[in-house]
Amino acid sequence: MQQPSWRKQLFRFSPYLLIAGAILLSFMLFSITAGFMEITVAYNTVMIACAVILIALAVGLFLRKQKLTTAQIVMILMFIGLLLRIVYMLMTPFNERQHDLGNLDNNGHLQYIYNLANFGKLPDGYGNQFYHPPLSHMISAAVYNITSLFTSYMNDMFQAVKMVPCFFSAATMVVCYRLFKEFRMSDSAILIAMAVVCLHPTFMILSASINNDMAMIFFFMVAVLYTVRWYQNPSFKNILLLGVSIGCSMMSKTSGAMIALYTGVIFLIVLVKGVRARRFGRLIGQFAAFGAVAFPLGLWYPIRNMILFGQPLSYIAEISPTSELFVGNVSFVDRFLTFPVSEILQTPFCHPFEDANLWTYTAKCSLFGEFEFPADTITTVFLQVLVFLNVALILFSLYAMVYVLVRDKNPDNRFGNWSMFAIWAIQIVSFIYFNIQYPFGCTMDFRYIVPTVVTGAFFLGRYLQARRENRPVRG
Repeated sequence: MQQPSWRKQLFRFSPYLLIAGAILLSFMLFSITAGFMEITVAYNTVMIACAVILIALAVGLFLRKQKLTTAQIVMILMFIGLLLRIVYMLMTPFNERQHDLGNLDNNGHLQYIYNLANFGKLPDGYGNQFYHPPLSHMISAAVYNITSLFTSYMNDMFQAVKMVPCFFSAATMVVCYRLFKEFRMSDSAILIAMAVVCLHPTFMILSASINNDMAMIFFFMVAVLYTVRWYQNPSFKNILLLGVSIGCSMMSKTSGAMIALYTGVIFLIVLVKGVRARRFGRLIGQFAAFGAVAFPLGLWYPIRNMILFGQPLSYIAEISPTSELFVGNVSFVDRFLTFPVSEILQTPFCHPFEDANLWTYTAKCSLFGEFEFPADTITTVFLQVLVFLNVALILFSLYAMVYVLVRDKNPDNRFGNWSMFAIWAIQIVSFIYFNIQYPFGCTMDFRYIVPTVVTGAFFLGRYLQARRENRPVRG
């Protein structure tokens, strides 16, 4: 008997519900543990529990007699990725390794969430971080208020807010898996791509960052997924979900609008095909429905601020050229056309107030963010080796991208290949332009181009797939 539609929908969204439940349960257990023991003991308990779970998983896989399917291996990768995200979230205090968090009186992300939670009001200006749209902050404020039902300590409420980016970071794994399936990647290609997405350090760091980055990245990738689904099946359902995802991406962070460059090209391609086939009337209706959803969601807040406070629609928080972060006095060649290995040999960590070369900064930042971690001499050497391995992986992914675009002759792969290239190009070109327009150390942060992790993972997997498909058949 066919399942009722509501059960199908519940099953479809069940991975997100399971992720949310796992994060909530882990946080509750950690909070209870921390309440009965010293906080350092609680941290050690989390690490021991994580080690036990991983060992049990390894033993179970070793004793298993049946061969694992691709879906089962992907599930294991997602489980490990979820575990790492939860552990990092629990081990990282809400006021450590954050971006533009501020305090309760300087218009940072912390005050943004606090005002929404306690006074239910949007910012009364656009200074510092108040120019950002409020979706991520609204969700965080809701978690803050729910937590306030169980504790009166403000720190505990903000600790709980970390569950929001942790959920978005974990849910992005599910979105990427579904995107790779839409592109009809082979089983081995999906495994390689998902290993990168599930285990990449930048998703761990962002899983405890209580600003709006991870929410925007999640909705950005959902928008990519539904752009692909609408291209393959241009239905009202798919275009409405696409409109919601783009609107939510922009309502999380205005830079989420970059996905519209890719989606707009796909709209144009489908429209041209419809005109040629003289079947474009329905498309016009779909575009109207898309606009009726996406534009109000994505633009209401900047328009509100423009009307109330005179904020420009494309406004970005300004930093004075006299700031120690300013790197505009460094030559274009040194910033963009070189790769000084000495900067990696000196330290594996980024120094926003000292570094100026975009590419070495990006290579280090993609692993460790803009932060330094405690490290002795031996550990520092190990971390430097990781940075060089990361550089090698990045270079190989770029080679894989070129190989796939040039040598992959499978017509079924063409749309996916060029779609991922378009996403990568949009991200990189906008990143370079952003760093030219705003020459500051903090502008080089890898968090502005996190979707390139997904495109790189895709091309690494597709490279293996293309090599196998291009391999001559032996007689």
